[in-house]
Amino acid sequence: MAILDGTYITAMRTGAAGTVAAKYLSREDTSTVTIVGTGVQGRSQLIALCEVRRIERVFAFDIDRKRCEEYVDEMRKRINAEIAKTDDLQKAVRMSDIVVTATPSSDPIIKGEWIAEGCHVNGIGSHSPDARELDENVITKASKIVLDTWDAKKVGDISYPISKGLFREEDIYSDIGTIIAGKKPGRTSAQEITVFKSVGTAVADVSTAFRAYQLAKERGIGTPIDLSGV
Repeated sequence: MAILDGTYITAMRTGAAGTVAAKYLSREDTSTVTIVGTGVQGRSQLIALCEVRRIERVFAFDIDRKRCEEYVDEMRKRINAEIAKTDDLQKAVRMSDIVVTATPSSDPIIKGEWIAEGCHVNGIGSHSPDARELDENVITKASKIVLDTWDAKKVGDISYPISKGLFREEDIYSDIGTIIAGKKPGRTSAQEITVFKSVGTAVADVSTAFRAYQLAKERGIGTPIDLSGV
């Protein structure tokens, strides 16, 4: 039916997935966000979050200082919020209503004792059993652990505390689809700490690509090609 840029679609659908989770799991009065990792996902996650929450202040953190500065300059033009680079990740996390991790880190970069009451965490970057962005205390401290799909339980952020006997698989609260469908409630109090762990799923890419295809057809965008002779 169409050939589309999968890299861009993945960036957009993952940003949207994190934001849907934040819609159901973060406090409605959320105003301060910390973005850890200022690459592609650091951009799409923040842009999408501004669609569902009134974000007023953003802390950006990256071990690559130059890339972080470039991110801040770009995002100041794209979102209506105060945004600044921070070198004190612990302080930024303690002050945040939402924390987004979007890094390739193998070792935890967010500690549970930094997470304030009422905070929501979107763990986006890690996607393998040996990758962890959140330490075990983030998981054990949370009131609700929610996954994009149940495959996310295999990622190090979740599998490590399970393997150490610190957390049980049956203590995972839900997948996000069950909450969206209204079969389980999302956030139920201003005090609880919530965590959304995303590992990604191909059906989200396909459905997003199909919607982009539909819109392109409606608007006459794109280049038709004839494959009948191939």
